[in-house]
Parts: sequence; C-alpha cells; structure tokens
Amino acid sequence: MRQSPPETETPLKRKSTIVAIVVAAAGALAFGYALKARRAAEAGSLPDLVQLAPADSTLIAYADVAALRQSPILQHLAELAQPTNVDHDYAEFVHATGFDYQRDLDRVAIAGRAGAPAGHTLIFGEGHFNHEKIQQYALRSGKLESQNGRSVYVVPSAAAGKNASFVFLGAERIVISDGEDIPDDLGKSSALFDPALRERLLRVAGAPLFVAAKISAYGGLGSNTAGGVSTPLGSLRWLNFAARPENGDVILSAEGECDTADQAQKVASALEFLRGALRGGLGDPKARGRMPASSAAAAERLLGAASVTTAGERVRLLVTVTPDLLGASVPPAPTSR
Repeated sequence: MRQSPPETETPLKRKSTIVAIVVAAAGALAFGYALKARRAAEAGSLPDLVQLAPADSTLIAYADVAALRQSPILQHLAELAQPTNVDHDYAEFVHATGFDYQRDLDRVAIAGRAGAPAGHTLIFGEGHFNHEKIQQYALRSGKLESQNGRSVYVVPSAAAGKNASFVFLGAERIVISDGEDIPDDLGKSSALFDPALRERLLRVAGAPLFVAAKISAYGGLGSNTAGGVSTPLGSLRWLNFAARPENGDVILSAEGECDTADQAQKVASALEFLRGALRGGLGDPKARGRMPASSAAAAERLLGAASVTTAGERVRLLVTVTPDLLGASVPPAPTSR
C-alpha cells in the first residue's frame, strides 16, 4: 500500500479504525452490565478473535460488526460518522481489492501492548477477503517476506520511515500489525492473559462491542495538566466499555476503576462537572461553532440521559440510547420469527 501523508488515512489504517467509528460517540469508560455478560464470565468464554491476542496485551477491543449492523440506531450513528467526501485512497483501495469494511468486515479485534518495542498494536479481522486482489494491491508498494513459515506482506505505513504488515490466517481471517513483524504464537496465548485483564474482559464479553484496558500500563489518563497539577482522571487504573442493542435501543455502559473509593468519587464529580460544562457549551451557538443545532440538541439529550454512579472503587456511566434521544426517525429493529 502506498505512502500517504501523515494527515491522510491510508486504506490499511482505515481498516484498523473500524472499532473507533462505532464507539467514538460513547466515551472511554466501561462496565459489565447484564445477564449475558455474567453468563459469558461463568462460561469463561471469549470471542475467537480475542483469543488470538498476545498474552502480554494490555488493551483489548472487540466488535461483532455483523451483529451491530442489525441495530438501526448504530446504523444511523455510523451514517452520521461518514465523511462528506469519500477518501480518494480508500475508494481506490475498495476498487482494487473489492473489500469494503462497511460491507465485508464481520468481526474485528484490536490488541495493544504497552511498552512493546515494535508491532505493539495488532488488528484481527474476520470477513470476506479476495486474497489475490489484496496481495496484488499490497505488492504495488510493499514486499513479501517469510516469517515463521508464514507469508507476510510488509507495506509502508502512515508514519514516515515505518512499515506495517499483514498476513492471512485463513480464508476469512487477517491480522495486521503496526510493525514489520507478526507474532509467531497467535492463538496460543489467551489463557495466559494477565488474570486481572481476563477477569475484566469476561465482565463485558457478552456484548457485541466492548473494550477493556489497563490504563496504568500506558501512564494513566489525564494524570497531569500542562502545569503539572494532578487531575482526578489520573487515578483511573482500568477502563471498560460495552455497547449492547436491546429492543430497538442501545445500552452503553462504562466503568473506570481506581485504587480507592475516595478516588472513584472524585472521578465521578469530575465527570459530572464536565457533563455540565459540555451541556452549557452545546446550548451556546458561539461555543458549539459549526455543529448543526440538531446535532447539538441530540448530544445535549444524550448527556442529560447519562447517569454517573460509584460503587466502591468503581465509577460507572450508563446511558440508554433511544431514537427519541437522537431526535431521528430510526426504523424498528428486525424481529425474529
């Protein structure tokens, strides 16, 4: 895949951000929420793609894209997230390879590894791939290497002077690395996850979209302001997120964990303050800039519907997204017979 300027997404990077397109509106926190998640935890089961992640992963994100396509509300949100103009490189990629993530990607998992020297982020995809066309496209600017008995395609990345790589794991699976190397132990390490990470994954594994991250491994979140003053968000150690369609609505749940209950209460207070400030800004035409009034109104309703609570060292955020909250005409979810 050809070199692109830093500000332009390459086709490879475009695929790697599929999860972000769906979850960007939901925030960064998460918590385990319902009977499905409990049942998954009892069974000790994780999605197949998640089980391919390296044992030293500190961030796992997963989306059952095929299932999420069945949610009219999420489809509406995805439509709102579409750019006004189609990216030229991506359009060319779709034309050359026949692969469009909106149509052909069924499931995706992202694994991050804090402190890894190279290839610290891996993207696992499952869907419909035309191997021959994708390989031909990759060789326009990349090369083919043999790594641990696998045919690995190394291609230029968006970062100048760096490469990314990918390999097919079967007819319908692919793994992409932000480095030149693909780990040789894929699929052999999920049972060796940090027990703390595995326990948090199992809380949300019943959802078609979830994230679990050990924030402390990345130096914390908002631990210091520009002046070096500590902020409440800096006390967060873990973050989880889950989204689950239910009866035509979408339940977004989030949880952050601190070391103490007092820290969790301070994080909750900070979130409440931030919510008030955002709602005030959305009501001011000058503050919201070019945001359409209808979008600002929908965002204000979502902020108003969210609840922030604490339970011990955990701070929780919960919102049920309905068509009324979005202020949009969303068709009802399909019903099974």
